[in-house]
Amino acid sequence: MSPFLVLCGLVAGLALVVSRIVERAKDHVTQIRCAPANESHWLWGHELSIWKHQASVKYLDWTVGLGPFYRIKASFFQRDIIVAGDHLASHHILSNASLRCRLCPGEEHKHQRRLIAPAFTLPAVKDMGDDVVECAQKFVQMVTKHVTSQGGASSVNIGPFVSACTLDIIGRIAFGHDFGCGTSEEARNIITSWHKDVLLSRTIAGFLAPIIMCTFPWITKLPIPALQTDGVAKRVAIKLAGELLRNNRAELESGDGKDILSILKIMVGHETTSCTVSFTLYELARHPAVQQKLRQEVSDLSDFSYDSINALPYLDAVSKEGLRVHPAAASTDRVALSDDIIPLAKPLTTIDGTMLTSIPVFHIPMGAQNLTPAPERWIEAGGIPAFEQLPYGPYAGVSSFLDGQRACIGWRLAVYEFKVMLALVVRDLEFSSTQDEVEGFIAGTLQPIVGEEVKMPVHVRLLTSAPQ
Repeated sequence: MSPFLVLCGLVAGLALVVSRIVERAKDHVTQIRCAPANESHWLWGHELSIWKHQASVKYLDWTVGLGPFYRIKASFFQRDIIVAGDHLASHHILSNASLRCRLCPGEEHKHQRRLIAPAFTLPAVKDMGDDVVECAQKFVQMVTKHVTSQGGASSVNIGPFVSACTLDIIGRIAFGHDFGCGTSEEARNIITSWHKDVLLSRTIAGFLAPIIMCTFPWITKLPIPALQTDGVAKRVAIKLAGELLRNNRAELESGDGKDILSILKIMVGHETTSCTVSFTLYELARHPAVQQKLRQEVSDLSDFSYDSINALPYLDAVSKEGLRVHPAAASTDRVALSDDIIPLAKPLTTIDGTMLTSIPVFHIPMGAQNLTPAPERWIEAGGIPAFEQLPYGPYAGVSSFLDGQRACIGWRLAVYEFKVMLALVVRDLEFSSTQDEVEGFIAGTLQPIVGEEVKMPVHVRLLTSAPQ
């Protein structure tokens, strides 16, 4: 490369840095309290610290010290990021069309949502009951078979079993396709690819890639093979969608939500449900009294229909607590397209008392402000704060499914399959903790890490009353 081009590059880079510094000096957002400077990298800001620590840990630490509305330093000298843990503020942000998701423009999202919506109405989800229950039963049978082969009790990496079940459910409802409890070629390809992606996400390259693409979105248009290649899950979805189209074109064109965009969106959901189920089983293994109380509630249950499963109060409490403590994503981002006034549940005092009217980029943390699992809080009087002090969203009191126009459209199905899987597996199997230290890191979604491995080890014992 010529010296002239190198010089031009250096000048352009310096100009970018200077413009960022000048812009930041004029930014009234700097009046909001900031996360500790000693935890901020000179180039990557506080984002590196968030990535290095377990999911939600830094958000919780900073919330304790700074309150639920504060700022952090962004990477590449970009404008500071506002972290809005204040529930009234996050409700406003998520419900406001002028605050755009960085990853999916508004019109594109509306189009996708219109296509998918018919597949997730309440009647549609209720009709999925037989498929959900059958897949969950196969999940229990697979774990039971494995434990039986080990003499009736064994340490098990429960994650792959759970993931295979949620993938089976997706295959049934989206494609009418059987992934064979994770044994089919397509399932193995998807699981292997996802495992590689998780490991990559925990490398410095995995940290940098999404930041660089968000900062310089034009990079994704470059003719670089690695950027243009479709992922394995997308290739499998396209293949199965083609078969579905050939076999039942009339149904696809009738507007039932089963087109290629719907299928791609639905397929992503299998991993988000899988990780939260796995971590909830991990917590049940660590809290045997909670597990036994749940087992007592579901022990005589024979009807696993949507209405029946949602009528169980303790199962609902355990599910909410699992989603509260271990959400699949640590945060969601929004960018302000115009000036706005953000309402706060609690007053915010800035350094100079300035009223803020324009906020650039938001992180909305999804994690809990109390990481100690206690399902009883959802049942006992006074166990949770007043309604207006809880996160807004379709599943009352839980932020995992977001809120407003971008609330998770498949939340009913996610909660239903979550509950059915928990009910069936706890009824037949007993879980206890192992000596392994499990850490939860965000790698696409929440992932269990033991040392350098991606796994969720629990000890499983076959109950004497369970079918062999």
